[in-house]
Amino acid sequence: MKEKHKKAIIIILALLLVISFRLPITPHELGQDSYASHFRAESILEEGNAKWIVSPFSIFGLYNYSYPAGGLYLLAIVSSLININFEWTIFILSIIFGIIGFFGAYLLASQINNKFYFKLTTATFFSILPISIKFTSWTYSTRGLFIMLIPFFIWCLIKSYKNKKFMFFAILIFLLLCTIHRMYSLILLLIFSFLLNIIMYKYINKPERKKIRLGLILFSFITALFYLLYIKAFWAYRYLPDVLRIGPRVITDLIALTYILFARLGIILPMAFLGIFLIYFYRNKKIDYKLNFLVITFLVFIPFLRNSMYFYQCISVIFVILSIVALDIIIEKYKTHSKLIIACFYIIIIMFSMFTIYVRINGSNYMKTSLYETAEYINQDISSYEAIGGVDVRKIRTVLTSPTIDKLGADYYIVDRIDLETEKELKDFPTTPSELASFIKYPFKEIKIIESSGENIFDVEFNLNNIEEDQNKIYANDDYMVIKK
Repeated sequence: MKEKHKKAIIIILALLLVISFRLPITPHELGQDSYASHFRAESILEEGNAKWIVSPFSIFGLYNYSYPAGGLYLLAIVSSLININFEWTIFILSIIFGIIGFFGAYLLASQINNKFYFKLTTATFFSILPISIKFTSWTYSTRGLFIMLIPFFIWCLIKSYKNKKFMFFAILIFLLLCTIHRMYSLILLLIFSFLLNIIMYKYINKPERKKIRLGLILFSFITALFYLLYIKAFWAYRYLPDVLRIGPRVITDLIALTYILFARLGIILPMAFLGIFLIYFYRNKKIDYKLNFLVITFLVFIPFLRNSMYFYQCISVIFVILSIVALDIIIEKYKTHSKLIIACFYIIIIMFSMFTIYVRINGSNYMKTSLYETAEYINQDISSYEAIGGVDVRKIRTVLTSPTIDKLGADYYIVDRIDLETEKELKDFPTTPSELASFIKYPFKEIKIIESSGENIFDVEFNLNNIEEDQNKIYANDDYMVIKK
Protein backbone atom coordinates (compact mmCIF):
# COMPACT_ATOMS: atom_id res chain seq x y z
CA MET A 1 0.00 0.00 0.00
CA LYS A 2 1.31 3.44 -0.89
CA GLU A 3 2.42 5.77 1.89
CA LYS A 4 -0.17 8.33 0.80
CA HIS A 5 -2.97 5.77 1.16
CA LYS A 6 -1.73 4.70 4.59
CA LYS A 7 -1.80 8.30 5.80
CA ALA A 8 -5.30 8.79 4.40
CA ILE A 9 -6.57 5.69 6.25
CA ILE A 10 -4.93 6.84 9.49
CA ILE A 11 -6.53 10.29 9.17
CA ILE A 12 -9.93 8.69 8.56
CA LEU A 13 -9.48 6.52 11.66
CA ALA A 14 -8.50 9.60 13.67
CA LEU A 15 -11.63 11.40 12.44
CA LEU A 16 -13.77 8.41 13.46
CA LEU A 17 -12.25 8.70 16.93
CA VAL A 18 -13.09 12.42 16.98
CA ILE A 19 -16.68 11.70 15.92
CA SER A 20 -17.07 8.82 18.40
CA PHE A 21 -16.45 11.24 21.28
CA ARG A 22 -19.40 13.29 20.08
CA LEU A 23 -22.02 10.58 19.70
CA PRO A 24 -25.11 11.16 21.87
CA ILE A 25 -25.32 9.23 25.13
CA THR A 26 -27.97 11.43 26.79
CA PRO A 27 -31.62 11.89 25.71
CA HIS A 28 -31.10 15.61 25.03
CA GLU A 29 -28.36 18.12 24.29
CA LEU A 30 -25.77 19.03 26.94
CA GLY A 31 -24.87 22.31 28.63
CA GLN A 32 -26.65 25.37 29.98
CA ASP A 33 -25.04 27.52 27.28
CA SER A 34 -26.43 25.19 24.64
CA TYR A 35 -30.00 25.60 25.84
CA ALA A 36 -29.58 29.39 25.89
CA SER A 37 -28.25 29.36 22.30
CA HIS A 38 -31.00 26.92 21.28
CA PHE A 39 -33.71 29.25 22.57
CA ARG A 40 -32.23 32.39 21.03
CA ALA A 41 -31.70 30.73 17.64
CA GLU A 42 -35.25 29.38 17.76
CA SER A 43 -36.52 32.90 18.41
CA ILE A 44 -34.79 34.07 15.20
CA LEU A 45 -36.90 31.64 13.17
CA GLU A 46 -40.07 32.41 15.12
CA GLU A 47 -39.69 36.19 14.84
CA GLY A 48 -38.10 36.21 11.38
CA ASN A 49 -35.05 38.11 12.66
CA ALA A 50 -32.88 38.65 15.73
CA LYS A 51 -34.82 41.33 17.57
CA TRP A 52 -31.83 42.32 19.69
CA ILE A 53 -29.95 43.60 16.61
CA VAL A 54 -30.77 47.31 16.59
CA SER A 55 -27.36 48.59 15.54
CA PRO A 56 -24.36 47.26 13.57
CA PHE A 57 -22.62 47.00 16.95
CA SER A 58 -25.29 44.54 18.09
CA ILE A 59 -23.90 41.91 15.69
CA PHE A 60 -20.66 41.92 17.69
CA GLY A 61 -22.31 42.06 21.13
CA LEU A 62 -21.29 45.69 21.65
CA TYR A 63 -24.71 47.25 22.00
CA ASN A 64 -27.47 47.21 24.57
CA TYR A 65 -29.40 43.93 24.86
CA SER A 66 -26.99 42.33 22.41
CA TYR A 67 -24.92 39.19 22.07
CA PRO A 68 -22.65 38.22 19.13
CA ALA A 69 -25.12 36.97 16.55
CA GLY A 70 -23.07 34.91 14.09
CA GLY A 71 -23.23 31.57 15.90
CA LEU A 72 -26.94 31.96 16.63
CA TYR A 73 -27.77 32.80 13.01
CA LEU A 74 -25.70 29.81 11.88
CA LEU A 75 -27.74 27.48 14.10
CA ALA A 76 -31.04 28.97 12.94
CA ILE A 77 -30.10 28.86 9.24
CA VAL A 78 -28.75 25.30 9.30
CA SER A 79 -31.82 24.04 11.17
CA SER A 80 -34.07 25.72 8.59
CA LEU A 81 -32.07 24.45 5.59
CA ILE A 82 -31.90 20.79 6.62
CA ASN A 83 -35.40 20.91 8.10
CA ILE A 84 -34.73 19.07 11.36
CA ASN A 85 -35.27 20.22 14.93
CA PHE A 86 -32.72 22.29 16.79
CA GLU A 87 -31.49 19.50 19.06
CA TRP A 88 -30.36 17.33 16.17
CA THR A 89 -29.04 20.32 14.28
CA ILE A 90 -26.85 21.00 17.32
CA PHE A 91 -25.66 17.39 17.25
CA ILE A 92 -24.69 17.62 13.56
CA LEU A 93 -22.95 20.98 14.03
CA SER A 94 -21.04 19.64 17.06
CA ILE A 95 -19.52 16.91 14.89
CA ILE A 96 -18.74 19.41 12.13
CA PHE A 97 -17.06 21.75 14.64
CA GLY A 98 -14.94 18.88 15.95
CA ILE A 99 -13.82 18.05 12.41
CA ILE A 100 -13.11 21.72 11.66
CA GLY A 101 -10.93 21.88 14.78
CA PHE A 102 -9.10 18.72 13.68
CA PHE A 103 -8.10 20.19 10.31
CA GLY A 104 -7.34 23.62 11.79
CA ALA A 105 -4.94 22.09 14.30
CA TYR A 106 -3.45 19.88 11.56
CA LEU A 107 -2.73 22.94 9.39
CA LEU A 108 -1.25 24.89 12.29
CA ALA A 109 0.94 21.97 13.41
CA SER A 110 2.31 21.65 9.87
CA GLN A 111 3.87 25.09 10.29
CA ILE A 112 5.77 23.93 13.37
CA ASN A 113 6.84 20.42 12.38
CA ASN A 114 6.02 18.65 9.12
CA LYS A 115 6.33 15.12 10.53
CA PHE A 116 3.10 13.24 9.90
CA TYR A 117 2.80 11.88 13.45
CA PHE A 118 3.32 15.41 14.84
CA LYS A 119 0.50 16.88 12.73
CA LEU A 120 -1.85 13.94 13.32
CA THR A 121 -1.25 13.81 17.08
CA THR A 122 -1.75 17.56 17.44
CA ALA A 123 -4.99 17.48 15.44
CA THR A 124 -6.38 14.44 17.25
CA PHE A 125 -5.47 15.64 20.73
CA PHE A 126 -6.90 19.10 20.12
CA SER A 127 -10.17 17.62 18.84
CA ILE A 128 -10.61 15.26 21.80
CA LEU A 129 -9.14 17.56 24.44
CA PRO A 130 -11.48 17.70 27.47
CA ILE A 131 -12.21 21.40 26.85
CA SER A 132 -13.01 20.65 23.19
CA ILE A 133 -15.32 17.80 24.20
CA LYS A 134 -17.02 20.05 26.74
CA PHE A 135 -17.93 22.63 24.10
CA THR A 136 -18.44 20.49 20.97
CA SER A 137 -20.13 17.30 22.13
CA TRP A 138 -23.89 17.60 21.40
CA THR A 139 -23.80 21.12 22.72
CA TYR A 140 -23.93 24.60 21.23
CA SER A 141 -21.92 26.99 23.31
CA THR A 142 -20.60 29.54 20.82
CA ARG A 143 -17.26 29.20 22.59
CA GLY A 144 -16.94 25.79 20.94
CA LEU A 145 -16.99 27.20 17.41
CA PHE A 146 -14.69 30.03 18.49
CA ILE A 147 -12.10 27.64 19.95
CA MET A 148 -12.23 25.41 16.85
CA LEU A 149 -11.62 28.38 14.52
CA ILE A 150 -8.71 29.92 16.47
CA PRO A 151 -6.12 27.53 14.87
CA PHE A 152 -7.04 28.91 11.42
CA PHE A 153 -6.52 32.48 12.62
CA ILE A 154 -3.10 31.68 14.12
CA TRP A 155 -2.16 29.75 10.95
CA CYS A 156 -3.01 32.78 8.81
CA LEU A 157 -0.92 35.05 11.05
CA ILE A 158 2.09 32.74 10.72
CA LYS A 159 1.66 32.46 6.95
CA SER A 160 1.32 36.23 6.63
CA TYR A 161 4.87 36.66 7.92
CA LYS A 162 6.16 35.75 4.44
CA ASN A 163 3.02 36.07 2.34
CA LYS A 164 1.02 39.23 3.01
CA LYS A 165 -2.13 37.97 1.29
CA PHE A 166 -2.75 35.74 4.30
CA MET A 167 -3.20 38.86 6.41
CA PHE A 168 -6.41 39.44 4.44
CA PHE A 169 -7.65 35.97 5.43
CA ALA A 170 -6.62 36.61 9.04
CA ILE A 171 -8.74 39.77 9.05
CA LEU A 172 -11.72 37.88 7.60
CA ILE A 173 -11.44 35.16 10.25
CA PHE A 174 -11.09 37.81 12.96
CA LEU A 175 -14.31 39.50 11.79
CA LEU A 176 -16.03 36.11 11.77
CA LEU A 177 -14.82 35.42 15.33
CA CYS A 178 -16.14 38.84 16.38
CA THR A 179 -19.66 37.70 15.46
CA ILE A 180 -19.36 34.46 17.44
CA HIS A 181 -18.18 35.29 20.98
CA ARG A 182 -16.78 38.24 22.90
CA MET A 183 -13.62 36.21 23.48
CA TYR A 184 -12.48 38.01 20.34
CA SER A 185 -11.20 40.77 22.66
CA LEU A 186 -8.43 38.36 23.69
CA ILE A 187 -7.21 38.20 20.09
CA LEU A 188 -5.57 41.56 20.80
CA LEU A 189 -3.08 39.62 22.95
CA LEU A 190 -2.45 37.27 20.03
CA ILE A 191 -1.80 40.22 17.74
CA PHE A 192 0.51 41.80 20.33
CA SER A 193 2.47 38.53 20.50
CA PHE A 194 2.63 38.42 16.69
CA LEU A 195 4.06 41.95 16.50
CA LEU A 196 6.56 41.21 19.28
CA ASN A 197 7.67 38.13 17.37
CA ILE A 198 8.20 40.17 14.18
CA ILE A 199 10.36 42.66 16.10
CA MET A 200 12.45 39.82 17.56
CA TYR A 201 13.15 38.23 14.18
CA LYS A 202 13.55 41.36 12.07
CA TYR A 203 15.47 43.69 14.35
CA ILE A 204 17.22 41.54 16.98
CA ASN A 205 20.15 39.21 16.34
CA LYS A 206 20.21 35.54 17.39
CA PRO A 207 22.29 35.82 20.60
CA GLU A 208 19.99 38.53 21.92
CA ARG A 209 16.84 36.52 21.17
CA LYS A 210 17.84 33.87 23.69
CA LYS A 211 18.14 36.52 26.41
CA ILE A 212 14.80 38.03 25.47
CA ARG A 213 13.18 34.60 25.53
CA LEU A 214 14.56 33.91 29.02
CA GLY A 215 13.42 37.37 30.13
CA LEU A 216 9.89 36.69 28.85
CA ILE A 217 9.76 33.35 30.68
CA LEU A 218 10.84 34.98 33.97
CA PHE A 219 8.55 37.98 33.53
CA SER A 220 5.57 35.79 32.67
CA PHE A 221 5.90 33.50 35.67
CA ILE A 222 6.78 36.28 38.12
CA THR A 223 3.74 38.26 36.96
CA ALA A 224 1.58 35.15 37.32
CA LEU A 225 2.91 34.71 40.87
CA PHE A 226 2.13 38.36 41.64
CA TYR A 227 -1.46 37.87 40.48
CA LEU A 228 -1.74 34.76 42.60
CA LEU A 229 -0.51 36.57 45.71
CA TYR A 230 -2.21 39.95 45.43
CA ILE A 231 -5.23 39.83 43.13
CA LYS A 232 -8.27 38.43 44.93
CA ALA A 233 -10.78 37.95 42.11
CA PHE A 234 -10.57 34.28 41.20
CA TRP A 235 -12.83 32.36 38.84
CA ALA A 236 -11.57 28.79 39.44
CA TYR A 237 -12.30 28.72 43.17
CA ARG A 238 -15.97 27.85 42.63
CA TYR A 239 -14.99 24.57 40.90
CA LEU A 240 -12.87 23.35 43.80
CA PRO A 241 -14.31 20.51 45.95
CA ASP A 242 -14.60 21.33 49.66
CA VAL A 243 -12.09 18.63 50.54
CA LEU A 244 -9.36 20.54 48.67
CA ARG A 245 -10.11 23.93 50.24
CA ILE A 246 -7.27 23.74 52.71
CA GLY A 247 -4.61 26.10 54.03
CA PRO A 248 -4.18 29.81 53.24
CA ARG A 249 -6.25 31.31 50.43
CA VAL A 250 -3.18 31.69 48.21
CA ILE A 251 -2.50 27.94 48.45
CA THR A 252 -6.18 27.15 47.86
CA ASP A 253 -6.24 29.43 44.82
CA LEU A 254 -3.21 27.67 43.35
CA ILE A 255 -4.82 24.28 43.99
CA ALA A 256 -8.08 25.49 42.41
CA LEU A 257 -6.36 26.83 39.30
CA THR A 258 -4.32 23.64 38.87
CA TYR A 259 -7.41 21.51 39.51
CA ILE A 260 -9.62 23.13 36.88
CA LEU A 261 -6.88 23.48 34.25
CA PHE A 262 -5.92 19.84 34.74
CA ALA A 263 -9.58 18.85 34.38
CA ARG A 264 -9.97 20.84 31.15
CA LEU A 265 -6.57 20.12 29.55
CA GLY A 266 -5.50 16.83 31.10
CA ILE A 267 -1.92 15.67 30.55
CA ILE A 268 -1.56 18.51 28.00
CA LEU A 269 -1.22 21.02 30.88
CA PRO A 270 2.05 19.80 32.45
CA MET A 271 3.42 18.76 29.05
CA ALA A 272 2.92 22.30 27.66
CA PHE A 273 4.93 23.82 30.51
CA LEU A 274 7.53 21.11 30.05
CA GLY A 275 7.57 22.02 26.35
CA ILE A 276 8.47 25.65 27.13
CA PHE A 277 11.53 24.62 29.13
CA LEU A 278 12.62 21.86 26.76
CA ILE A 279 12.40 24.29 23.85
CA TYR A 280 14.57 26.78 25.73
CA PHE A 281 17.22 24.33 26.90
CA TYR A 282 17.27 21.82 24.02
CA ARG A 283 16.08 23.66 20.93
CA ASN A 284 16.99 27.28 21.49
CA LYS A 285 19.23 27.42 18.43
CA LYS A 286 16.59 25.74 16.24
CA ILE A 287 13.60 27.93 17.14
CA ASP A 288 12.23 29.60 14.03
CA TYR A 289 9.82 32.54 14.01
CA LYS A 290 6.80 30.20 13.85
CA LEU A 291 7.50 28.27 17.04
CA ASN A 292 8.77 31.43 18.71
CA PHE A 293 5.40 33.10 18.02
CA LEU A 294 3.56 30.31 19.85
CA VAL A 295 6.00 30.43 22.75
CA ILE A 296 5.58 34.21 23.08
CA THR A 297 1.78 33.93 22.89
CA PHE A 298 1.80 31.27 25.61
CA LEU A 299 3.97 33.44 27.87
CA VAL A 300 1.84 36.54 27.26
CA PHE A 301 -1.35 34.67 28.26
CA ILE A 302 0.07 32.83 31.32
CA PRO A 303 -0.17 35.75 33.80
CA PHE A 304 -3.88 36.13 33.04
CA LEU A 305 -4.94 32.50 33.52
CA ARG A 306 -6.03 33.40 37.02
CA ASN A 307 -8.38 36.13 35.82
CA SER A 308 -10.74 34.11 33.70
CA MET A 309 -11.40 30.77 32.04
CA TYR A 310 -11.41 32.49 28.65
CA PHE A 311 -7.66 33.05 28.58
CA TYR A 312 -6.66 29.38 28.60
CA GLN A 313 -9.57 28.43 26.32
CA CYS A 314 -8.43 30.93 23.69
CA ILE A 315 -4.97 29.33 23.44
CA SER A 316 -5.89 25.69 24.08
CA VAL A 317 -4.48 24.74 20.66
CA ILE A 318 -1.13 26.32 21.65
CA PHE A 319 -1.14 24.24 24.85
CA VAL A 320 -1.54 21.17 22.64
CA ILE A 321 1.23 22.09 20.18
CA LEU A 322 3.74 22.91 22.93
CA SER A 323 2.95 19.58 24.61
CA ILE A 324 3.51 17.71 21.32
CA VAL A 325 6.81 19.59 20.88
CA ALA A 326 7.79 18.27 24.33
CA LEU A 327 6.69 14.79 23.26
CA ASP A 328 8.78 15.09 20.09
CA ILE A 329 11.89 16.05 22.08
CA ILE A 330 11.34 13.10 24.45
CA ILE A 331 10.90 10.72 21.50
CA GLU A 332 14.16 11.96 19.96
CA LYS A 333 15.91 11.09 23.19
CA TYR A 334 14.27 7.67 23.56
CA LYS A 335 13.78 6.58 19.94
CA THR A 336 13.67 2.87 20.72
CA HIS A 337 10.55 3.38 22.85
CA SER A 338 8.85 6.00 20.63
CA LYS A 339 5.76 3.92 19.76
CA LEU A 340 5.18 2.99 23.39
CA ILE A 341 5.52 6.62 24.50
CA ILE A 342 3.04 7.84 21.86
CA ALA A 343 0.58 5.03 22.71
CA CYS A 344 0.74 5.88 26.43
CA PHE A 345 0.16 9.53 25.61
CA TYR A 346 -2.94 8.68 23.55
CA ILE A 347 -4.32 6.44 26.29
CA ILE A 348 -3.89 9.14 28.94
CA ILE A 349 -5.56 11.90 26.91
CA ILE A 350 -8.44 9.59 25.96
CA MET A 351 -8.94 8.72 29.65
CA PHE A 352 -9.15 12.42 30.57
CA SER A 353 -11.67 13.05 27.78
CA MET A 354 -13.79 10.06 28.79
CA PHE A 355 -13.81 11.32 32.36
CA THR A 356 -15.04 14.71 31.09
CA ILE A 357 -17.94 12.98 29.34
CA TYR A 358 -18.70 10.96 32.49
CA VAL A 359 -18.86 14.14 34.62
CA ARG A 360 -21.08 15.94 32.12
CA ILE A 361 -23.64 13.16 31.76
CA ASN A 362 -23.84 12.63 35.52
CA GLY A 363 -24.53 16.26 36.37
CA SER A 364 -27.37 18.64 35.57
CA ASN A 365 -26.04 19.43 32.10
CA TYR A 366 -28.90 17.93 30.11
CA MET A 367 -32.68 17.79 30.19
CA LYS A 368 -33.75 14.67 32.03
CA THR A 369 -36.97 12.88 31.07
CA SER A 370 -38.84 14.23 34.11
CA LEU A 371 -37.97 17.81 33.15
CA TYR A 372 -39.05 17.25 29.55
CA GLU A 373 -42.39 15.90 30.83
CA THR A 374 -42.76 19.02 32.98
CA ALA A 375 -42.39 21.19 29.90
CA GLU A 376 -44.95 19.08 28.03
CA TYR A 377 -47.34 19.46 30.99
CA ILE A 378 -47.00 23.26 30.80
CA ASN A 379 -47.66 23.07 27.05
CA GLN A 380 -51.06 21.48 27.71
CA ASP A 381 -52.30 24.69 29.32
CA ILE A 382 -49.66 27.19 28.29
CA SER A 383 -52.08 30.11 28.08
CA SER A 384 -52.38 29.98 31.88
CA TYR A 385 -48.75 30.94 32.36
CA GLU A 386 -47.31 34.41 32.19
CA ALA A 387 -43.64 33.60 32.81
CA ILE A 388 -41.47 30.69 33.64
CA GLY A 389 -38.11 30.63 35.35
CA GLY A 390 -35.84 28.82 37.79
CA VAL A 391 -32.56 26.99 37.43
CA ASP A 392 -33.82 24.81 34.56
CA VAL A 393 -35.64 27.50 32.61
CA ARG A 394 -33.10 27.38 29.77
CA LYS A 395 -33.93 23.74 29.18
CA ILE A 396 -37.70 23.93 29.65
CA ARG A 397 -38.22 26.89 27.35
CA THR A 398 -36.74 25.01 24.36
CA VAL A 399 -39.77 22.68 24.54
CA LEU A 400 -42.48 25.29 25.15
CA THR A 401 -44.81 25.95 22.23
CA SER A 402 -45.62 29.57 23.08
CA PRO A 403 -43.39 32.10 21.34
CA THR A 404 -44.12 34.77 23.98
CA ILE A 405 -44.13 33.01 27.33
CA ASP A 406 -40.51 33.80 28.13
CA LYS A 407 -40.47 37.40 26.96
CA LEU A 408 -41.30 38.49 30.51
CA GLY A 409 -39.50 36.01 32.67
CA ALA A 410 -36.40 34.46 31.19
CA ASP A 411 -33.97 36.22 28.93
CA TYR A 412 -32.83 39.77 28.29
CA TYR A 413 -31.79 38.95 24.71
CA ILE A 414 -35.34 38.33 23.48
CA VAL A 415 -36.73 41.82 23.24
CA ASP A 416 -40.19 41.48 21.73
CA ARG A 417 -41.71 43.43 24.64
CA ILE A 418 -38.84 45.82 25.24
CA ASP A 419 -38.80 49.48 24.35
CA LEU A 420 -35.44 49.63 22.59
CA GLU A 421 -35.46 53.42 22.56
CA THR A 422 -34.98 53.56 26.33
CA GLU A 423 -31.29 52.58 26.20
CA LYS A 424 -28.93 53.29 23.35
CA GLU A 425 -25.54 53.87 24.97
CA LEU A 426 -22.53 51.75 24.19
CA LYS A 427 -21.30 49.65 27.10
CA ASP A 428 -18.36 50.95 29.11
CA PHE A 429 -15.29 49.15 27.84
CA PRO A 430 -13.15 47.20 30.32
CA THR A 431 -9.95 48.72 31.71
CA THR A 432 -8.64 45.83 33.86
CA PRO A 433 -8.22 42.06 33.28
CA SER A 434 -11.05 41.33 35.73
CA GLU A 435 -13.38 43.74 33.93
CA LEU A 436 -12.32 42.20 30.62
CA ALA A 437 -13.37 38.76 31.91
CA SER A 438 -16.73 40.24 32.95
CA PHE A 439 -17.12 41.99 29.61
CA ILE A 440 -16.68 38.69 27.76
CA LYS A 441 -19.24 36.83 29.86
CA TYR A 442 -21.89 39.27 31.05
CA PRO A 443 -24.36 41.68 29.40
CA PHE A 444 -24.35 45.45 29.46
CA LYS A 445 -24.06 47.17 32.78
CA GLU A 446 -27.54 48.69 32.67
CA ILE A 447 -30.56 46.75 31.43
CA LYS A 448 -34.06 48.22 31.34
CA ILE A 449 -36.96 46.02 30.32
CA ILE A 450 -40.17 47.86 29.52
CA GLU A 451 -43.58 46.42 28.70
CA SER A 452 -45.03 47.54 25.38
CA SER A 453 -47.58 49.55 27.39
CA GLY A 454 -44.70 51.60 28.75
CA GLU A 455 -44.86 50.33 32.33
CA ASN A 456 -41.42 49.72 33.81
CA ILE A 457 -41.45 46.11 35.04
CA PHE A 458 -37.76 45.72 35.72
CA ASP A 459 -34.76 47.96 36.25
CA VAL A 460 -31.40 46.63 37.40
CA GLU A 461 -27.96 48.16 37.64
CA PHE A 462 -25.25 45.70 36.64
CA ASN A 463 -21.95 46.50 38.36
CA LEU A 464 -18.90 45.00 36.64
CA ASN A 465 -16.93 45.10 39.88
CA ASN A 466 -19.50 43.25 41.97
CA ILE A 467 -20.39 40.24 39.88
CA GLU A 468 -20.91 37.89 42.82
CA GLU A 469 -23.20 40.36 44.60
CA ASP A 470 -25.30 41.29 41.62
CA GLN A 471 -25.44 37.94 39.89
CA ASN A 472 -28.54 36.68 41.71
CA LYS A 473 -30.44 39.90 40.98
CA ILE A 474 -29.91 39.84 37.23
CA TYR A 475 -33.11 39.32 35.31
CA ALA A 476 -31.36 36.98 32.88
CA ASN A 477 -30.05 34.77 35.65
CA ASP A 478 -33.27 32.75 35.49
CA ASP A 479 -34.09 32.99 39.22
CA TYR A 480 -37.83 32.92 38.59
CA MET A 481 -40.35 30.18 39.23
CA VAL A 482 -43.42 29.49 37.11
CA ILE A 483 -45.85 32.37 37.44
CA LYS A 484 -49.52 31.74 36.72
CA LYS A 485 -51.81 34.51 35.57
